[in-house]
Amino acid sequence: MKFTNSIRTSMCITVLTLLLTISSFAQAPEKMSYQAVIRDAENALVTSQQVGMQISILQGDVAVYEETQTPTSNTNGLVSLEIGEGTVISGSFTAIDWSVDTSFIKIETDPTGGTNYTITGTSQLLSVPYALYAKTSSDASAVAVNSDKIGYTEALVSANTDVAANTAKTGITSEQTSSITANTAKTGISSGQSDAIIANTAKTVITSDQSDAITANTSKVGYTEAAVSANTAVTANTAKTVISLEQSDAISANTAKVGYTEPTYFVKNFYEELGGYVIEISASGKHGLVAARIDQGTSNWYNAINLLSNPDNHDAAGADFKDWRMPTYRELNLIYENKFGIGGFTDTYYWSSTQYDANGAWLQDYYNGNQYNASKSGTSSKVRA
Repeated sequence: MKFTNSIRTSMCITVLTLLLTISSFAQAPEKMSYQAVIRDAENALVTSQQVGMQISILQGDVAVYEETQTPTSNTNGLVSLEIGEGTVISGSFTAIDWSVDTSFIKIETDPTGGTNYTITGTSQLLSVPYALYAKTSSDASAVAVNSDKIGYTEALVSANTDVAANTAKTGITSEQTSSITANTAKTGISSGQSDAIIANTAKTVITSDQSDAITANTSKVGYTEAAVSANTAVTANTAKTVISLEQSDAISANTAKVGYTEPTYFVKNFYEELGGYVIEISASGKHGLVAARIDQGTSNWYNAINLLSNPDNHDAAGADFKDWRMPTYRELNLIYENKFGIGGFTDTYYWSSTQYDANGAWLQDYYNGNQYNASKSGTSSKVRA
């Protein structure tokens, strides 16, 4: 409710424009918003200045509540305050009985900010905030539609049979409540729909028929019971994703490699599982470089990779390995230093993978151990992987 009131005093011409807004909320606010535009005797706005105000709530000629406030006007002369939050002179705002037929609000103002109130205005409250009225009214019909149950005592709730079954179901009538009583936590689903999916707990969007079909399918997403029964190929494959039954059997006893330790290797020793001789090892003896036991042939530098990738150019121990490569010129020298332990070398030139320039690459003379650069197109040098 809003109203505007212009007042002139007998002592000086002063205009006070009042704007009162009373609002109700989900819970009774115990206060009313109030705004006023303050003008001086020349009808000029009183801006950015503290003013003194005394507010009274009258019922008949009796002031049931009085308070004072000292708000500050803004650049438009507007002051805003909350009635019920000022310095109380008498009465209690929360104890006001709003059911009384006639209530008035009286505003007294001192534009200078003191208590010399030179402007006075009184206006009737033509309507009362519903929340403030309902919390004190004993009229059952007035609170029957109070679905939020604002201001109810336990006794009132017990007696209020219209909403007794409406606990926490705001705005739902008792008839509606009865129709959805069995619909706990199934929002928007009717009781008929609820019956159809009552056994479908936590299976969203699955009908009861579908639920029956996959009842035994716990954690087997996408499988039907029939498919699971017939799927003997993966029956024993629990937690071994993408491993076939044959693979599972091969490693079934080796879970987490219990008792397995990596072997230790030694330079110049031949290892069948490695396909050749060890020419260099790490400090732990578990990693290093392996040289093939035989030459892979004679060719130019460009064709060397084809010789290495052909299993027919390796002995039986090295034929199954697919990662043979040409040695760098440093690794080629390591092979030379161990050639008598490895064997199978001739006193001629061997290619390295290290290029000298666009047309040349490094090779090593296995007669004297010297390294040279030569044309990549030369076809007389050998290859050892």
